[in-house]
Amino acid sequence: MAVNCFGAVVNDDTLHELCLSVTRENRAQVAWSRMYIDDKKGQASKYVANLKDMYGTGVSTWCLLYNATGDSLRYSNSHSWLGGSICNPGYPEEIGNGQWAAFLHVHGEVMVGSLGAVVYRGKNRHGQDHDFLLAWSTPWNPIYTNKAYCEFGLVNIYEGRWDEMANRLDQSGASRT
Repeated sequence: MAVNCFGAVVNDDTLHELCLSVTRENRAQVAWSRMYIDDKKGQASKYVANLKDMYGTGVSTWCLLYNATGDSLRYSNSHSWLGGSICNPGYPEEIGNGQWAAFLHVHGEVMVGSLGAVVYRGKNRHGQDHDFLLAWSTPWNPIYTNKAYCEFGLVNIYEGRWDEMANRLDQSGASRT
């Protein structure tokens, strides 16, 4: 797994150890119940704080994402409207079920905010492949509000629809699902 993913993966072996039936739903429920154990969120937060310290001053977005879908999520696509740099090592290629992922999106050369989105591919509750979008806006000017937006849809549904996703993000609040 990636260096920017934290926590043990909840998989079929985990379910066997707990004497639970091997189903996607059980993997998801066990992952959900373990979201805050072993300080894995704290480890992810410290990791992204260290990235921010290495990056220095300026607007950036600390991104923490937890996977409790019952299966791994795999990186599919990303887009930056403002900013655009992801501090190394970048977006995790794969986020295991039961893991926190951490990354830092930073502003570009000029004084602008951090406005971007990432898409991961995974399975919905029926086992069908779907894309999961996470978008964020951290404006440079403090009179504007930080925003977050997430949704999921069919595979490749976000291809070529970045302007629409920016509008949805703009209409969202500090957090929205």
